[in-house]
Parts: sequence; C-alpha cells; structure tokens
Amino acid sequence: MDRQFIERQNLFELKKESIDNAEISFDEFAALKVIRPECSFDDPVWYTTDEYSNIGIHFTFDEDSYDKYYRDYFLLDFKDFVRYLKSYLTTLFGKNALNTMRTFVLDIRHLIATDIDEVADATTKLSLSTPSLVSDFLSLLPEPFVDYKDLDQALDTYCARAFDNRNLNQRTLADFDSYFLFDSILKDFWSAELSDDDRLFYYPLYLWWNITAVIPQRPREFILTERDCLTRNTDGSFMLRLRKNKLKGSDRPVSYNISDDYEVMSLRIPEKIGLEIERYIDMTEEYESTDLDTLFVSEPHYKKWGQKKHRDSRYFTYTNLRTVVRVFYHEVIREIYGLQVYYRYEPEHLKQGDICYIQLGDTRHIALINMMQQGGTPAAAMFLAGHDNINDASHYYSNITALTRCKTYCKHNLLVGSSSPQFQIIPPNYFPDRSEGVLLSDGGKCYSEKYKVGDFSDCYLVSGPDGEIGKCTSCTPYYRPPGLSYFDSEDMYKRDIMDDCTALERAVSLVRREKGGIEEIGEAVLRLSASSESYSRFLEEREANGQKKTD
Repeated sequence: MDRQFIERQNLFELKKESIDNAEISFDEFAALKVIRPECSFDDPVWYTTDEYSNIGIHFTFDEDSYDKYYRDYFLLDFKDFVRYLKSYLTTLFGKNALNTMRTFVLDIRHLIATDIDEVADATTKLSLSTPSLVSDFLSLLPEPFVDYKDLDQALDTYCARAFDNRNLNQRTLADFDSYFLFDSILKDFWSAELSDDDRLFYYPLYLWWNITAVIPQRPREFILTERDCLTRNTDGSFMLRLRKNKLKGSDRPVSYNISDDYEVMSLRIPEKIGLEIERYIDMTEEYESTDLDTLFVSEPHYKKWGQKKHRDSRYFTYTNLRTVVRVFYHEVIREIYGLQVYYRYEPEHLKQGDICYIQLGDTRHIALINMMQQGGTPAAAMFLAGHDNINDASHYYSNITALTRCKTYCKHNLLVGSSSPQFQIIPPNYFPDRSEGVLLSDGGKCYSEKYKVGDFSDCYLVSGPDGEIGKCTSCTPYYRPPGLSYFDSEDMYKRDIMDDCTALERAVSLVRREKGGIEEIGEAVLRLSASSESYSRFLEEREANGQKKTD
C-alpha cells in the first residue's frame, strides 16, 4: 500500500468539506478490494476483507437514543453524525486492523444507547474496548459541545482503566502438568491404529501441538501455513516455511492482504515432523484446495459429521481448529483415557486422573518459555515471537519456575512408575538427613558432604560478587542462612531464577540501546540456564528423599 497515501490519512480533520475527501478515500480502498466494490459510502453496512476474514462494519445505530441523549450535546443531527463517523473511519484504514475498526463502531453504538449521565458514572456497566479511538473521534467533531467536560473526563477514565488492565489481561496458562500429560496422550493416541478419516480429522491438532509448542506461533499464523510449505535439503533434512505477522507490536501500515502483512520464515524441522506433513499432503491430495491455498483443507473436518464442505468454507479456520481440540478432549481424553477435564485454571499439581483444558494460544507461551530455559538467545525468541520490545517477554519469565517444577515432577514420576528404570536420579546417600549440616560462624549451615569431611572442592566452585573464592552466602546449593532448612529453600531457587530473568532483560535492553555488549546477554543466558538446572536438581533430590513439599 502507498505509504504517502497512509500519511495523507493522518492529516485528516473532521469538517463538513472533508466528507468529500473521505468519500475519495473510501473509493481508493474499494479499488484495493479492502472494501467490497459493490459497497458505497452511504450504505448502512461496509463489507470489508483482509483475505483472512470477511468483516461487516454496521452503522445501524439507535436514532431515538441519539436524539434523546446526544443530539443537543453534539449539536448535530443523526445523519450528519453518522457521516462524520464514516469520515473518521476512513482515516483508520491502513493503520488499524479491520476487526479493531468494527469494534470501535460497536463502541460508538453502545455509547449512543447510553445516557451521558450513566457514561460519566464510575459504576456504569458500559464497556468500551477502544476508548482512545472513541475519545479521539469525539474530540474531532466540528461543532462545539455543550458541557463537554463530563464526557471528556469519563472517556479519560475509560482510557486509563484500559491501560491499567492491559497487563492484567495476560494469558493465564493451565497447570503445566496438564501440558506434559496432554503430550503423552497425543503421542500414544497417534501411535494407535486409526482410520484415515479419524487421522485426517486430528492431523491439524497433531501438527499444531508438535510445531507451535517448539516454534512460537500465533494460532492464525499457523492456520495460514501455505500448502507448499515443505522442502528437502540436499542432505535429506526438511525445511518448513511458516508465516509470521509483521504488524504485531509495530507501526507498519496495514495492507489487508496476507502477502504484505505476513512474512515467511524457513526453519529446519525434525525428520519425523517433515514426514508427517508429507503424509498429510499426500492423504489430502484429492481434496479441493482452499481459497487461501493453506496446508489444511476443510473437507475432512466436516466429513467427521457426515457433511460436505460448507459453501462458505474458504479455508480451515481458527474455529475449525478449536473444534478439533474440543472434540479431542471429549472423545479421546475423557472417553478413551478416562480423565476428568477442568475447563478453568486449577491449582498446581492436579490429582492423578485430572487434566486442564488447553487453549490454542498456550503453545506459543510454552515454546518461548522452553526456549529461554534451554539457553536460546533473547534475540531469537523475540524474532520468532514477533516482539519489538523486550518487556513483552517479561510475562514468559514468570512461568519458568512452574515449567521447571512440573517437568521435574513428571520426569521423577515416570522413573518411579517404570518397572525397569534406566537410571537413578541421584545416589541414595547424596541427599542429607534433616539433622545434618555443619554449623558455620555466622549461624548458618553448610550441607556439603565434601566440606563435612574437610574437602573444600565445593567451596572453590563458588565466588562472591567481588570475586571472593568460597563465599558461603553465594553458595546456593549447600549454604543455608540461620533459620532456613536445606529442605525448605525452594523460594531461594525461584528467586535466583527470577533475578537471572531480570538480569537477562536488562542486558538485552542495554544492547538494544547500544549501551551494552552482546557478551553480557550470553552471560545472562548461561546464568539463567544454570539456575534453572539447579532448581531442577533440588526438586529431583527432594522427590528422591521423599521430602516433597506440600503447598
């Protein structure tokens, strides 16, 4: 899309003579087929598309409510108000997603249907999803308001509330035990003898889990994977092309077409996944391709219920994938494996036979958390996740300790439950008894078995902040301050992980501002990886000694 055209839109001001210019802008977007060519500026509905979705923007407001509450307030008759709203909306094309624009118009509809006194009331039930756009539009209306101050202050309150709630709306992950259990069930189910119809129905679920839990992708990005997505290198390895949204977290103009708003990245994938994708493509070769030429076709999905592909089915959608997840939980997890499903977040460590429901967006968070825990660079995580700001990754850090804890417990339970375990977690005499520990001069205790017999080799591995060799207070594995037990120190490990996450965030921020060295990022990554491993060892040892903490 022409950048100069977008910049011209930014200079738009609402006034009567500007409506003609708005109609010209409308026609330009209609020519680009963002607005359906059969639509006109004065229509009560604008039908729009970004190729992925067809979105109708409805201007059917309650005229009686407008005349009752707002006509004297804005000093505009109803038709003029709607035309000004449409004129303002043309300025949002190229800068906002179509769904955001539809939501903004819905906000205006809800506002018009609400008495001004109720809007200004702090206890009002009115909810605005785009208060900043609403406020911006009203401030641009050409005629002076009557007692504008009340509405202006109310909208400022809505904007402040939306900003405060932004971080509170971060995704809450399910219990991590559920992710490991889901993975085990899916692997076991997939290895069974399945009919072609069942396998084709669940193929999108299988590939979604195995790809997006490793490569951070949003559900829509995954759904838009192109049909011709797989290639082989000369050495026989597979390369997978995946789409990544270029608009998230950026100020780039919106083009409303997939080729411009998404970029394609090519990544090496395991042979097993490559062969599964090849198999799916071969099994669906006879089916009609989708309108967007995506990897997944929709006929096998509707065949599950004995139906033909719906006439309006243009591709395998987000709703289709959600349906597959829901059916898998009902027909497989509940009916075949007999698990109790919790559809809301439950406390950690569910009882045996319980599992939480997993949402499609969860895997992207899992992939990023696991990537950072395994020592992947923040730059790689930010690139794959589409983050432009290191602060966007801070929410993922808070889940690292939970992932480490659940991964350790699952590993321990797997070994304990095996009839022929391959190895022991630790030597049986390594973990000290509760009463053991050498009393030190500061009142703390050292639980090193080597130090207990006069061997200082464990001490040589620890240094203080100023390089002091053998600094006891820096010895996380063995030193405990007065009043702290070796067995009740889980919070210390959690704190170390969070401190290392903060240091990593700070290091990346400094490099991005050209105030730090890239080697500082590497050091922070290594510290985070080491603290995660220490926490895992602590949990393994506590489990092996039968001293599991009860929350």
